[in-house]
Amino acid sequence: MSDKKKISVIILGGGDSSRRDLTARILERDGSDLQPKETEDKHEKYGNDTCEVTCLLNDKTAHENIKKLNQQPDVCLLLLEDGFSTDTVQQQIDDLHKSTGIHKEKIRVVLPLSHAGKDHSSSLCKFHTMEEVCSEVRKLTEDTNLKPNNKRKLDSPQQQPDQQPEQQPDQQPEQQSDQQPDQQPDQQSDQQSESEQSESQTETTDGRPSKVFKTEEERVNLVLLGMTGTGKSATGNTILRDKHFTSRPSSNPVTTECKAVEREICGTAVRVIDTPDIFDDEISDEVRREHVKRCKDLCQSEPCVYLLVMQVGRFTDGERDIMTKLERAVGEGVHKQTIILFTCGEELQRAEMTLEDFLDSCQPDLKRIIEKCNNRCVLFENSPVLTDPKQVETLMQTVREMPPITRGHDHSRCILM
Repeated sequence: MSDKKKISVIILGGGDSSRRDLTARILERDGSDLQPKETEDKHEKYGNDTCEVTCLLNDKTAHENIKKLNQQPDVCLLLLEDGFSTDTVQQQIDDLHKSTGIHKEKIRVVLPLSHAGKDHSSSLCKFHTMEEVCSEVRKLTEDTNLKPNNKRKLDSPQQQPDQQPEQQPDQQPEQQSDQQPDQQPDQQSDQQSESEQSESQTETTDGRPSKVFKTEEERVNLVLLGMTGTGKSATGNTILRDKHFTSRPSSNPVTTECKAVEREICGTAVRVIDTPDIFDDEISDEVRREHVKRCKDLCQSEPCVYLLVMQVGRFTDGERDIMTKLERAVGEGVHKQTIILFTCGEELQRAEMTLEDFLDSCQPDLKRIIEKCNNRCVLFENSPVLTDPKQVETLMQTVREMPPITRGHDHSRCILM
């Protein structure tokens, strides 16, 4: 059990009994024997081997207490009481986001038990029942801890009882060649499932990533570009289905250096590269050139797709000439290798709009950027609980459908066909 990753849940609002009830449901425990692991003046902590729940006891100081916890929760549950106002709830969400830095997509508004079954679909806020959020937390826990379990199950049939390869890794290496992916990549690829292959990964912040995939020709770089606050790092984590890049709301840049992580995604070997904001007019040209050089080094000589990350519904003055800045930094023709990736897809869902509706009604300057990239757009919702795996599949399909690229940069080749 000790190797399992614990999911962090924060509960605020509601009364003592409702917080206790929700905690017991999340931990699948009987509320009568629920005892906190840690009790302080302003919060109580409960947990099991897969989940840790922190209940904040004083709403007036809850936001300050969240910041003192020194970590961003995986899920934040705002527990309502009878007589709540939807306008007040929306204000609570905004205040919670601004004062603590918790992403809005991590916040779940939980209805009191007395409202279970009532229709709140007309509200701008999205409400959840206790059972719904408990189900989401369980799914998040399962998804987080699924891969190691799968890997053990897949490995066990391949081991010969008499050979004991794990106990004698240095003896008779010739007989263990089928367990070394670098020596027989084709045989190894036939034996691995997608879930096992997804475990093959490495990350680095300086220098080049180590070789973890079968051949360089099968790998493609996905370079995350965009201005501060658009959700580049969160998008990278969604693509990788794990937290590799630091992501939190901030008016100041969170990502200060390039970082690469490799993984097999939808059958394709991918290197995801998170980058600092190279479009910031306040950074020096020397710093900008250093960021671009590091990014090119990480890309090596393999196919490169740029994901220009923009927040849906927010088009800033600094983004109006973003393609010009990108061409100046990377080179002319970069638009042929670029996909526009819009984050905060849940905002369109709340407004009952599709991506097509948004694109039809967006500002002319944004339309010109999209058209220059041949209308290649995808929509992402970077939620730790409700992330739809199809959005990553859609992205990878868009990558595969991109036309061959003329070799115009020292780090670029044709996109995967």
